[in-house]
This record gives sequence, structure tokens and C-alpha cells, in this order.
Amino acid sequence: MIKDRTTAYAKLVVSGKKIAGRKEYLACKRHLDDLKNKKLEYKFDVEEAEFAINFANTLTLKDGTNLKTRGFQEFIIGSLHGWKKKRTKERRFREAYLQVGRRNGKSFLSGAESTMFSTLLGNKDRIFCAATKQDQANIVWDEIRNFIESDNDLSELYKIKEHDRTIKSLATGTVIRSIGRDTKSMDGFGNILAICDELHAHPNNQMYKLLLDGQADVDNALTLAITTAGFNLNGFCYKHYKFCEKILEGVIEKETLFIFICEMDKDDDIWDW
Repeated sequence: MIKDRTTAYAKLVVSGKKIAGRKEYLACKRHLDDLKNKKLEYKFDVEEAEFAINFANTLTLKDGTNLKTRGFQEFIIGSLHGWKKKRTKERRFREAYLQVGRRNGKSFLSGAESTMFSTLLGNKDRIFCAATKQDQANIVWDEIRNFIESDNDLSELYKIKEHDRTIKSLATGTVIRSIGRDTKSMDGFGNILAICDELHAHPNNQMYKLLLDGQADVDNALTLAITTAGFNLNGFCYKHYKFCEKILEGVIEKETLFIFICEMDKDDDIWDW
């Protein structure tokens, strides 16, 4: 029987065997509830989820060591690729909001997804690594390049141009670009994967909306917002975070938005490990 690391992690959290905040618990419970919901128009393809997790674990880090995914990373990757429409087999999640603490592999997740999309899932489409500042957008782009240059098999499948921050997959024709403030350069550009890095730093929803709108006619596209917690309670990220919170709590419904939020609960003591 094929193992299912996505569901195994969800069960671990929901059972209480792994300590987690309420929103992480709700994300895992959502997965388990959906597995039992016969009326849902989506089903979970364990083989696809495991394939995506296994692919991530074939990547090589910059220091030459093999990458090893953690349980929460396997839950995220498996969820994004395993859930599909029953009839058309298209992936369920068109958007994802990931909020984790610093030094928890945000750039790695973005790099792993970009590498998989451009190697196996793209079709002469674009992948955008976008942030409010070019330097921040370049961090994700550099992570993708590191994965490629650290792997002899992968490096043969790409053409990297440092001067204009583009990586072209010779297998699929997908071009990965790093983009900063100049959102006009994205107008009219379709994309199969858009990574909005450090969403809390975005002053408004302009870039996110442009990236998402660029996928309107693209099958199996994903807009991935990945961020640490911010301080601006009037910004787009906080509004989006509150929207995601309502989905997890079951107040509103949006089946195509995947959510994974790691944070302390209201009454937690920061000094109590």
C-alpha cells in the first residue's frame, strides 16, 4: 500500500500528538474532513501527492547535501498537488497562502515548486518570482538557480541568464523571471505559477491581482503567496490573512484556496516551549 505522508501529518496534528497552533490544526482538519466528504467535487490523489513530495526530495541543496522535507512541508506539497477535480483531473488549488516563521524554508518551498512546474508541469508558460523589491524577488529566483546548478541532471535541462534574471526550461519552454516593483511589465503575461514572496511587504493587492489575473485562461495554474507575519494591520496581507482565517473557521467557503498558517495562539506564552 502506497504511503500517504500528507494525510499522515494531518492526522498527527489533529490527534494532538504534534503540538500545533489552532490555524495549523484547522488546515489539517480541513484536509481530513474533505477526504470524508462524498459530495465534494474534488478527490485526493495519493500517488500525485507522493510524486510531488518525492520530487522535492530529489533536489540538491547548494552545499551539495540532499534535501529532506519535514512533515509540514510534505503536507503543503502533497496538498497542492494531490487534490484534483474528480471529472477533469485539474488541480483543485488555484491559490495558496502560506504563513510561517522565519528560517522555516519559505524560499525552499518556492524553489521546489518552481523547479517542478518548469521541469514537469509547464508548457511554454511563465513563472514569476515577484516581490515589492527586486532584491527580495531575486532570493526566490536564486533558490531555483541553486537547485538547478547543484544537480547535474537538472542543469542540463535549463538555460540560465544572470543579466536579465531569467531561467528557461529546455524541456517545457517555461521561462522563470524575477520581478520587482515594475508591475506594468507583467500586464498581459500569462503564467502557470506566480510566487508572491513576503506578501506582508506588499502595500496593496496590485501585484497579487495582476499575477492571479494572468492565470485566468491557464489550466492548473497556481498563485502562491508565501510570507512571514507582518506589522501592517491596514495592508492587503492582513486583509487576506483574515479572509483565510474565515475559510479555516468555516465562516465562508473557497474550495480553491489552500491555507497553511503557523502562529502562536492568543493565550500562548512565548517563554513556554
